[in-house]
Amino acid sequence: MEHTNNNDTRRGANLKKEWQRHLKAWRASGDTQVSYCQKHELSRHAFQYWKKNLQGRGSNRFVEVSQSSLLGVGSVVEILIDGRVQIRIPQGVSPEQLRTVLQAVKEL
Repeated sequence: MEHTNNNDTRRGANLKKEWQRHLKAWRASGDTQVSYCQKHELSRHAFQYWKKNLQGRGSNRFVEVSQSSLLGVGSVVEILIDGRVQIRIPQGVSPEQLRTVLQAVKEL
């Protein structure tokens, strides 16, 4: 019969909580990931791993937005993400340019 080590389970849960705390603090700090990791002596690779792991698949949802006749010439769509990333998209931006911007935001 296989034996599960409760100490390993507790360590894993504690590690998860620690990284949840770091990710919450990082988002509130306004720092870049690199800067936050340097200040707290964290591995950037571990940070990326836990950020991706704890983010959950349902948290990155996109909503389709159709162009409204209310948008006039020179109009800009503004998107604010987590109170720290702002994206301004001018009318007429190409889908390729928008994909590039969204990919860069996804990698933050």
